[in-house]
Amino acid sequence: MVPLKQVDNVCTNILRVESETMGPIVNNNYTFSEPLDDRHKYHMFWTYDQKWVTIRVQTMSDTNDDWFAVGFSPDGLIGGSDMCILWTDTTSHYKLQDIHVDSDGIGLVDTSNDCHLINATKLSNGLSFAFKRAFNTCDPIDYTIEEGTTNMVWSTGSGLLIDRIDFKANKYGFRPIRLMNIPERISPDLPKAKTYDFLNDDIPVPVLNTSWQCTVHRLPMVFYRKHHIVKYEPIIEAGNYELVHHMKLIMLKDAHFDNQTYLAVDCDDQRLQYMDQISAWANGSKAFSYPDEAGVPIGGQSGHQYLLLQTHYHNLALTRGLRDNSGLRIHVVSKLRQYDAGLLKIGMDDFGQFAALPGNRSSVDLSVYMSAECSAQALPPHGITVFAQQFHTHQRRTRVRTQHVRQGRELSVVNWDEHCNFEYLEIMHLKHRVNVLPGDALVHTCRYDTTKKPVAPDIMCSTFLHYYPAVNLKWVINDMHTYIDFMAHHMSYSEQELHDNRPPMAERCDQLSGDSYSGNWTAIPVPKIIIPLPPAQKFCTRILTTVDKTHTKQAIDYVEKYIENPVRLSLILSVAIILLFIIIFLSFQCLTRAERRAEALYAYRKVYTKRDLNFEKFPNLLAEEKVETKA
Repeated sequence: MVPLKQVDNVCTNILRVESETMGPIVNNNYTFSEPLDDRHKYHMFWTYDQKWVTIRVQTMSDTNDDWFAVGFSPDGLIGGSDMCILWTDTTSHYKLQDIHVDSDGIGLVDTSNDCHLINATKLSNGLSFAFKRAFNTCDPIDYTIEEGTTNMVWSTGSGLLIDRIDFKANKYGFRPIRLMNIPERISPDLPKAKTYDFLNDDIPVPVLNTSWQCTVHRLPMVFYRKHHIVKYEPIIEAGNYELVHHMKLIMLKDAHFDNQTYLAVDCDDQRLQYMDQISAWANGSKAFSYPDEAGVPIGGQSGHQYLLLQTHYHNLALTRGLRDNSGLRIHVVSKLRQYDAGLLKIGMDDFGQFAALPGNRSSVDLSVYMSAECSAQALPPHGITVFAQQFHTHQRRTRVRTQHVRQGRELSVVNWDEHCNFEYLEIMHLKHRVNVLPGDALVHTCRYDTTKKPVAPDIMCSTFLHYYPAVNLKWVINDMHTYIDFMAHHMSYSEQELHDNRPPMAERCDQLSGDSYSGNWTAIPVPKIIIPLPPAQKFCTRILTTVDKTHTKQAIDYVEKYIENPVRLSLILSVAIILLFIIIFLSFQCLTRAERRAEALYAYRKVYTKRDLNFEKFPNLLAEEKVETKA
């Protein structure tokens, strides 16, 4: 990387031709949008294709900042981020540069500029600019954009950029975003849906790091007839967004609550007999809509008439006197859809402690399972179709992955996130739905980095799967304390050795009634992946820019394939060497007859003088030489 002042002219030249040769200019019709800050002063719009993401940033600020930077961070911190910075020189020309920020917050310019400006416009109260960035730029120090969470970081400030930038000395922030999201589709019956709110009523928030509060709600009379929930969304009280970690709506068995329409209760109240969970929201999620063919059943003649709203609070600052009126809103239709949808939790039985994990390791894996024994009893013959998923973790940078396994063979990766953030636990529609059959296993893994300081003392590794048709399965819970103790007594084991020698697990495969399916669930063999999927192939895209004195530019778009499998790499190298020898051999064979004669004559002349030539021995060569001399 080089200082800004050394690349000033080069950067200007590149940007001058960039908007003329990069292809069609992207208009303002972007697929997605998100605010970058809580005050909505900085807004981001974007769209993407197979290789590129196109981003427009629009600022609305009463300050006259001279530059604005936006980029990508592995963990949401400004240090270690990869940013694109827009600024103006002394002639008021906009420039866009590729910046890398070190751990101290100091930004230096990358020698390879992979931020490609499309346009920039000064507004009366801010700035609007658009640029393109490849998911994988081929630059090893650039951030690679992948499926899952992308922590977008931003910074802005005043002053000329002469040598370097201290981002920590300027205004900055971050927002977790899923760049490679799926556009929301509006179902035909959604405009006809009716909405009902289930909210807390000025409920006190305990002065604890983490706590739960529960309120019971009686369904309105209309739900004596069965309906389908086709959408739900959070209603968060202003100022409490960071306080409310997640909420659940759970169907209760009919109990005696004196026909009260609302009642605040202790979450351990003996009258609470949980049935199926009908919706779940976590910090970072937005409204969630079900596919056209499915909806969550609610009400009916034989249905239950009470709901429990369970709210999980994170009062990390231990603030006193807090109250909350947050809750969930459901959208329901009376005309039933084809399938009843269900929600399945697979996860830990209780919180674990981050301090109990093996220390000073860049990767510590905790895996929870739905075993083949559980799915064989709980799932119907044609299985279930998983169409959406939500991860649940209590740390900022957790790598999570869910795998679908059948008889030891890994069939697919259901979903994954390399930068899962506990502040952004969005419900994600799957790009490829997964059919889970009886006897299949699901493996959900959370990978922790214990070389870094945790953001919370506890850990949680769980996932929620949205599926249809709904089955008699409440949750699948694993006892993780035995395995965490096992890790503590085998600190010298590698991650693979820990997994290979993991003792049998205790599993709860519970029906909606709370009763377990028949069988011995205290020592279930840990599902093994004997035949894993082949390593993923990674592609990268780069625009190579060459600028000469006349400011001409050539853009070459190419794909470079990284091959992670060493056996495949060795095979390809061997084939390449053999082909090289064949090409060399054929090249010699393709020499013309005249060339061979010329070579023979030249070699003969190096030994003998011209008067010693035996003209009778080389009559044809001599004749050809005379013809060439005359020419």
